[in-house]
Amino acid sequence: MSRIVLAGSTDLDQDANDEPAPGPAPASAPRSSHSSRSPPKVFSSSSPSPPASSPASNVLLDRTGPGWLEQIFSSISVDGKLAHARFGEHTLRTALQPVLSLAHHKPVGYEALLRAYDAQDRLVSPHRMFRNAGDNAILLDQICRALHLQNCVLQGANQNWIFLNVSPALILEGHSTRTILPRMLEQYGVPAHRVVVEILETSAYDEESLARCVQYFRDLGCLVAIDDFGAGESNFERIWRLTPDIVKLDRSMVVEATRTPRVRRILPGLVSLLHEAGCLVVMEGLETSEHALIAMESDVDFVQGFYFGEPRSCLTPDENFRELLNELFACFQERVRRQSSSERSMLAHYSKKFDDAAQLFRLGAEPEQAFVDFLTLGGVRRCYLLSAEGVQVGANIGTREGARRLDPRYLPCADAEGANWFRRPYFRRAITQPMAVQISRPYLSIADARACVTFSIAIPETNGVRVVCADLDWDSFAP
Repeated sequence: MSRIVLAGSTDLDQDANDEPAPGPAPASAPRSSHSSRSPPKVFSSSSPSPPASSPASNVLLDRTGPGWLEQIFSSISVDGKLAHARFGEHTLRTALQPVLSLAHHKPVGYEALLRAYDAQDRLVSPHRMFRNAGDNAILLDQICRALHLQNCVLQGANQNWIFLNVSPALILEGHSTRTILPRMLEQYGVPAHRVVVEILETSAYDEESLARCVQYFRDLGCLVAIDDFGAGESNFERIWRLTPDIVKLDRSMVVEATRTPRVRRILPGLVSLLHEAGCLVVMEGLETSEHALIAMESDVDFVQGFYFGEPRSCLTPDENFRELLNELFACFQERVRRQSSSERSMLAHYSKKFDDAAQLFRLGAEPEQAFVDFLTLGGVRRCYLLSAEGVQVGANIGTREGARRLDPRYLPCADAEGANWFRRPYFRRAITQPMAVQISRPYLSIADARACVTFSIAIPETNGVRVVCADLDWDSFAP
């Protein structure tokens, strides 16, 4: 069976951001302001509900007709500032989790998540709800979406984005079922541009149906988000083809980044690539201050997770996240300051030693003699000379110990004599500023597939210019 995502849940399995314990519905929240639009229509608690013994009635109706809509809306009841729905013997409720902008220090949206309870008021996972719904899975999906819209209006969350998940079943069902959404938006007075339609990153879709579905929601005026990117079937081909407005990074990425320095270094590049593709980026599943700091290092636009706020039915009017985010920014700034200070001190030391060696070379010493002391410094991998055109003159200059540590898998790239490094920024900067040491940003060396930093300096000679270079193994200095 294909994995199915429920309207208003991040995943059909309960994930780390689900509320941990069952319980009765929370009390009503204090009144908060509605949209400046005309007052939304709501259904009172006296609205008829389907019989408890029937899963919202097993009668199969036209999924675009008034009977289908009435079945959806009549399942929803309002009690004060909260709405709930009946689906067979189950009670369905909404939990809203904030999506915060790091730059604005405030929520810009709320993801609507399902909370389902059985007749004994025990929490039932969305996965089980959909699995047991059978032929009524699409009806359940539509009821959840209508319920979430109703609760967002009642809680005043419709002033921000409303993140609604779309089931793969709905996408595969075709156009007719999707056309219910604009009627729901009209019913509750929610403009389409306030809705972010989340599509789970999965292989369950027929790609053509998925593309048509995305275009339909976009033409309607909604934003489109790819959810759980970085897990399972994630691929950039779908990003290029669908051009989503928002990409939500799967929680597994930040968890892995806390364990693996290389993943932590990769994340900013991944986020930058998504930005280049025209996507805003959400990092979700953040549960600790360290997760939050990784999100800041990665330059994501939005954050979501227990660290910032658990999903809950009632929103607190004028809830202020500024203090939490101010503390986070202060911690981030201090970390950057310390790291930058440490890196500057270390690089300044290596830069001075490199400059000393380069001056020996300029005064006539052979390269092997000029760089003998520099090569004994920890982390120095190799030294080499380039012509004014960026072509390497002679082989790499290294140590016996370095030669023993050379990974034999990369031996085809070990002989760099004659290689052209003109494309490298460290070469071009050196040529434009002779006699000044240049230090590159960390990059992946083709010589051994490790992160390195290159020192370079252009030395004028009678017959032109030569550029002296040295590679420092940056992985050796990674935090």
